[in-house]
Amino acid sequence: MLKINEESISLVNQCESELKSIFEELDKKELINSKKVLNAFHKNNLNESDLYGTYGYGYNDIGRDKIESIYSDIFGSEDSLVRREFVSGSHALSISLCSLLRPGDVFLSISGEPYDTMHEVIGIKENDSSLKSYGISYREIDLIDNDFDYDRIKNSLNGIKLVYIQRSRGYSLRESLSINKLEKVIKLIRDNLNKNITKLNIPEAIIENDISWLKEFKNLSELTISSINFLNKENLDYIVNNTSIKKLIFEDYSISIPEIDGLILIDNGEKNIGYYNGLELENTITKTNKNSVSVTTNTFDFKYMDSVLKCKSDDINLIEINGNKEEFKIMFDGNDVNIEVASKNMDISKDFVLFFKNKGYNVKEVIINMELPSKNILDKEKIKYLSYDYEELDKLSKEVDLSVKFSVIDISSYEDYRGLVESMKYYKEVITDYDLSPVERLTFAYDLVKSFSYKESPNEKNESRNPYKIIRNGYIVCAGYTAMLEEIMSNIDDKVSVSDFGVTCYNDDGTYEHHSRAMARIDDDKYNIHGFYIMDPTWDSYKKNGKEVLKEDYNALDLYRYFLVPISEYNRVFQNDSSVGVFDFKYRNLNNELVNNEFFNKEHNDFEFSQEITKIYGKDTSKEEILKSINSPKIEFNTLMEIIKNTRLAEGYNNEQVKEEIEKIKRIYARFYPEMDSVSESIKR
Repeated sequence: MLKINEESISLVNQCESELKSIFEELDKKELINSKKVLNAFHKNNLNESDLYGTYGYGYNDIGRDKIESIYSDIFGSEDSLVRREFVSGSHALSISLCSLLRPGDVFLSISGEPYDTMHEVIGIKENDSSLKSYGISYREIDLIDNDFDYDRIKNSLNGIKLVYIQRSRGYSLRESLSINKLEKVIKLIRDNLNKNITKLNIPEAIIENDISWLKEFKNLSELTISSINFLNKENLDYIVNNTSIKKLIFEDYSISIPEIDGLILIDNGEKNIGYYNGLELENTITKTNKNSVSVTTNTFDFKYMDSVLKCKSDDINLIEINGNKEEFKIMFDGNDVNIEVASKNMDISKDFVLFFKNKGYNVKEVIINMELPSKNILDKEKIKYLSYDYEELDKLSKEVDLSVKFSVIDISSYEDYRGLVESMKYYKEVITDYDLSPVERLTFAYDLVKSFSYKESPNEKNESRNPYKIIRNGYIVCAGYTAMLEEIMSNIDDKVSVSDFGVTCYNDDGTYEHHSRAMARIDDDKYNIHGFYIMDPTWDSYKKNGKEVLKEDYNALDLYRYFLVPISEYNRVFQNDSSVGVFDFKYRNLNNELVNNEFFNKEHNDFEFSQEITKIYGKDTSKEEILKSINSPKIEFNTLMEIIKNTRLAEGYNNEQVKEEIEKIKRIYARFYPEMDSVSESIKR
C-alpha cells in the first residue's frame, strides 16, 4: 500500500494556500464568462429547434444563424462566421482578407512575415489565385526585439487599407505578442490614420463606446457602419453637431423605427433611407418587396416631401406617412391623387393639396379620417366632432371634393358631416346654456340619448352605432346609445368623464348576447357625488322596458332604473352579466369580489384596470385613488329626484309638469324597487 509522507501533504497545502488568490480570480472570471455565454443564449432566444439537423443547403438554418449571433455577443464582434466549412485558421484568414480587400488596395503586415501557409494566399509566393494576382498590394514591417517598430509604422500608414497583425509566433522562435503591445500599436494606428479621407467603413465595435474621434476627420462626409445599434439620438446629435459627416450608411441590417424626434425614415421596398437634421441615412441591402412607400416619423416635416415622392416608382400607387399623432395616405391613379388625412392640423392638408397641384397632379379628393393613430389602445385619441378649424375646412371643401371617414366602412360627404357637427353643437349648447352641475349635465345628456327609439338598421351594421348615422337616419342600438352619450358629454364638463364598456348578458335559457353600457366618473360638489357609476341608456329607453313590462303608457324620459348604479349594486341591478369589466382580462376573477364589496377589505397589488377605466381616470391616477372612486356609495332616491327635477326645469318643464313627472318616475321606480321609501316632502314641494 502506497503511503504519502507528511512532507508532501504539507507542500501541497502550502502550494494551494499560496495559489488561493489566483484560483479565486480564475473562479471569478469563470463565473463572469459563464454569465456572458448564458446571456448570449438568452438574448438570441436559443431553442431546442435550433439544434435540429438540416439538409446542408444553408436555407432557413436558424441554428447556424443563432450560433453566429451568440459568438458575436460573447466576443464583442460586429458579426461572426462559425462554419465547419472553415478547415483551418489559414482558411479563415484567407476569407477575411478576400472580404475586406479590393483590387488597388494596399495592406500592411506590421508583425513581420505571416504564417508560411499565408504566403501563397497573399502572393509572397507566386499563385494564380493570390491577392497579388487580383491587384492587391502587400507590404510588411519587421518586429524589433519582439516588439513593433512604432516609428516606421507611424510613417507607413498613408494609403493603407488594412493592417495585419499576427499575435502568435507561428513557426518562428519569437514570443507571442502581449495584449499591452497590441493595445499600444492599435492606438498608434488609430491616432495616425489619414485624416483627409472622405469615406470611412468601420465596424460598430470600434465606435461602440466612443465616437468622439470621428471629429478629427475634417473631410469625412460618408460613414458606413454595419450595425443598426448605432442609431440613437445621442450619436446622431453628435455627428450632426461635431462632424462633417452628411451621410450614414448601414449594411446588412434594415433600419428599424427608433423613437427619435426629428428622424424620418422612408422604405419603398428596394431601400431604406432616412433624414435627421440635415444628415442622410441609407440602407440599400434590405428588400421588402413593398408595393408602397412607407414613411415613419414622430412628427412629419413637409420639407422631406420631395424626397418621399422621389422614392415612388411607376408601379407604386400608395404613399403612407405614419406619425405619432398623425397619419397620411396618398393614393395615385395615374395623374389623379386622393389624400387621406388623420390629423388635427388642417394646414398640412392644404400643404398636400398645393404640393401635388404644383407637381402637375389632379387632386380629386381629400378624406378626413376621424381617428388619430397611436402606439397602443390606451393612447388612442379620437378626433371629436368639434375639434377642427371649420373655417379652414370650409375653404378646403371649395377647392377639392372633401369627405369624412368615421371607420373603414363609414364615409360621408363633408356637407353631411357638417350637419352632424351642427347637431352635436346644438346638443352641447342646449346643455351648457343652463347653470347645471356636472351630474345634472350628465342627466340632461342621458335624457337626450335615451329619447331615441331602439331600432336596428336593416342596412349596414354601423348605421345604428355611429353618431352621424344615428342623427341622420334614426337607427340606434346599444353601442349607438353609449357612443352618443360619450360624444355629447365630451368637452362639456371636466368634472364628468364618460366611456363605454362591453359585457356579456345571459338569458334564462342559457343563450347570451353582447351588450354595451356606459360608465362615468363624476365629481359633483352640489350633490356631494364623487365616484364611479354605471349607466345603461339602452335599457332605460322605450324599447327595452315597453308597455309589456309596465302595462301603462310612458315615455323614455320616465325611466332611470339603470342610471347612476354604483359598483356595490351592480350584481343586483344587472343580475345576468358575466362580468363587470373593471379589471383587465387576466384579473377578471377579482370582479366578483369587487361587486360583492369584499374586494376593498383585501390587498391586491398585482391587478390592472381595464382600458376603459384607465381612459376615464387617466394613466397617471394611482390605484388607490381609482379604487376609492370605484367604491362610490349608492345615490339616495331623494337626491336622484332632486337631480331629475332640476334637469327637467332646464329641459323646459314648468313646476307643475315637474311635479307630475316626479310622481310618475317615483311610481315606475317603485315597480322595480318595492322597498323604496316615500318621496320626501321637500321633493314634493
